[in-house]
Amino acid sequence: MLIKVSKASAGPAIDNADYITQRFDHKGVERADVQVLRGDPHITAAVADTLTYKQKYTAGVISWTAEDNPTKEQKEEFLNELEKTFFPGLDQSQYTWSAVILKTTINFPDRYASCYLPGTKTSRQKVTCDCPEKYHMVFAIQAHMR
Repeated sequence: MLIKVSKASAGPAIDNADYITQRFDHKGVERADVQVLRGDPHITAAVADTLTYKQKYTAGVISWTAEDNPTKEQKEEFLNELEKTFFPGLDQSQYTWSAVILKTTINFPDRYASCYLPGTKTSRQKVTCDCPEKYHMVFAIQAHMR
């Protein structure tokens, strides 16, 4: 499994939400399927776009290898654990984030999900920066999803 955090997290979050939920990609190619796994991308964007600081949100991609081949239940379990890591000690009413699977073709497995979260705790507008601007990197995580 690979998790990559994007550097492109400073523009309007609504552009990100629109892109990951559109039927067509940036080249105009129709996607086979778009599945929202977590949150509402447009509500998440609305929260992020109210923020006044430079890095309004953190965006990234979760990618599973062919060998991982996780089931729907394993993806849910992973997202639950990721949520606990991103928002330790917070109630679900105190944050928002989104994860969306984008299938490029019918025959292509659901092996990656785009995700993003605003850089704030929604109940008190406290800044949370899950990957500070100067520290973007790719995290290789060994995960045996059996």
